[in-house]
Amino acid sequence: MERFKVCEREMKMAGRAGVAKPTDPKEKAKDDAREWINNSVEALTAKVLCNEAAERCQRGEKAEDS
Repeated sequence: MERFKVCEREMKMAGRAGVAKPTDPKEKAKDDAREWINNSVEALTAKVLCNEAAERCQRGEKAEDS
């Protein structure tokens, strides 16, 4: 029950605008790594889509609406 109370308190604090949730250095490092990975995946996905569109244009295919 105590762990639930702690978790509930953290969730409420994280939901407040302008209030940063307290994190330890390990959690911050994990969050930074996760953010970097997500940003890298998004950038690579955008490049793949761009390359696929360029390839379709070279072949003379009509662009897909997606």
